[in-house]
Amino acid sequence: MTNAFSYRGPDDQGYAFYETEYSNVGLGHRRLSILDLSPLGHQPMSFEQLTIIFNGEIYNFKEIKDELQQLGYLFDSHSDTEVLIKAYHKWGEEAFEKLNGMFAFIIFDSESQQVTICRDHLGIKPLFYISNSGMYAFASEAKAFKALADINLEISDQSLFDYMQYRFIVSDATFVNGIKQFPKGEIWTISKDQVNRRKYSFKYSSPTKHKNETAIAEELLLDALHQQIYADVPVGFLLSGGVDSSLLVTMASKVFGKKFNTYSASFENFAYSEHYYQNLVVADAKTIHHSFISTHENFFYDYTYTTSRSDTPHLIPNYTQIYQLAKIAKNEVKVLISGEGADELFGGYHRFSIAKISNLIDNYYLYFPTKILCLFNEKYKTYLPAESLSVFYRNLMRYASYEDVVKFTHFKPSEHRKSTYSELNDILKYDQDVYMGGLLQRVDNMTMLASIEARVPFLDQRIVDYVNRLDFNKKVGFKSRKKIIYDIAKKYVPEEIITRKKIGFPVPLEQWFCSDKGLGSLKSILLDNRSKSRNYYNQDNLKGIFEIDSKTANYAHSIIFPLLSLELWVRTFIEGDDPELYRF
Repeated sequence: MTNAFSYRGPDDQGYAFYETEYSNVGLGHRRLSILDLSPLGHQPMSFEQLTIIFNGEIYNFKEIKDELQQLGYLFDSHSDTEVLIKAYHKWGEEAFEKLNGMFAFIIFDSESQQVTICRDHLGIKPLFYISNSGMYAFASEAKAFKALADINLEISDQSLFDYMQYRFIVSDATFVNGIKQFPKGEIWTISKDQVNRRKYSFKYSSPTKHKNETAIAEELLLDALHQQIYADVPVGFLLSGGVDSSLLVTMASKVFGKKFNTYSASFENFAYSEHYYQNLVVADAKTIHHSFISTHENFFYDYTYTTSRSDTPHLIPNYTQIYQLAKIAKNEVKVLISGEGADELFGGYHRFSIAKISNLIDNYYLYFPTKILCLFNEKYKTYLPAESLSVFYRNLMRYASYEDVVKFTHFKPSEHRKSTYSELNDILKYDQDVYMGGLLQRVDNMTMLASIEARVPFLDQRIVDYVNRLDFNKKVGFKSRKKIIYDIAKKYVPEEIITRKKIGFPVPLEQWFCSDKGLGSLKSILLDNRSKSRNYYNQDNLKGIFEIDSKTANYAHSIIFPLLSLELWVRTFIEGDDPELYRF
């Protein structure tokens, strides 16, 4: 199974097998050496009756190690894996409440013949599983299960509609029936015929209360950065030119006095290229910069490969750029710091301000002129004041309209799900729980494909716990968003970065799909007989937009790219086609 993702751990591999009274247990590990590069960090690692395999990082492992040493524990290595297994030996599952990091691990206890599985609170590190007739298998990537006999790779109908409308999969499901994501923030114990599941919480000292929110958040972010730039290998930064990555780069450079490698992607002759802003930050932070020019040709070449190696179709186009940057970064570093999670945690998206306005209208609609209500409802396709916040916000998150999904596909509409949130802060938590999961999977999948570890300081568990407790209004205004981040950034980041318009990470698909090469030619597979046999797509309607460049451009992001990514993923990931077949 581990051969399916050997790139996740090219430095070492190990296996352990146990026969118990009730079942057989096999543990396999591929190691990307980050802490303690010596053989002492080899996995599976054993201590007395315990054996562990561990993916990720425990950022506060030094503090836990000090505590264990005071209790008499001795250490052979300076790896966080050894700290984790000995912490479990001492405190059992209570040890997990001490962990601040990104992780997924499995511990086998040969005395109790019990297997314990745990994943971090936000699901930063991936973990998938299947179960069949009492057999459980777990892996860091879903493709590992293809090595098992009798695995059924049937596509989930529910996932297809969610993918088209929202670009994420709801709950712990995946695109394949029978393969699920291990729930984030859970512990499972498997013994004999019994599986016990429970949530756990991270416990830490609360921040100083006499400071204001910005000062506390800055203090926590600085400490998170300090912990996450620690490694026994070189560390670099992904730099988009937006405020989040720019803040991390300038803060780390100026506070810690180090000269870091930074990596950016930009486009030639593209209105939304961020090259100018990236250079501003590089000059201010005095980094060693590496800029990659993404073209239609090199994007297309890597797109077919990255799609074949992903556990999902590409949810958004910039999967491939992240892989390209990681591939370049591999020449100098082994760890990349990313600004992932700041928008979902601190409230960076435009839709958060719109939700705030809708909540105000809903609470005080009698004071709003009918004309204002009608204009708002028309623009955001809503029905205030009758519509709930949860339904309104779910509509705001759509990438493709319901009507377009029905027009261009034969996917079955998603079953109705009752939303449990009614307060504005809940929509941030919903984004963290659902939308952010897809983004974290993207950055992990694409960096590890290049044998690079990505770290996300904004999602330090202390920061997440603190910011989620703050009032929504301290994070999001009617016009301003991510207020705390911008207040911190004023101390570190060039002013032009702070005042610039947020644009995300755009890719010029409109131009590329109208070409007669690359993506422009590849989209034709949506009209061939193999695609027709799936009955996924309305080929007549797709043909209609392919024949007119203006329509191709209009539907490039919302319809054509996700459908092409889905079809290419099914052919390469599910059906095993060589991605080279599609580089035409």
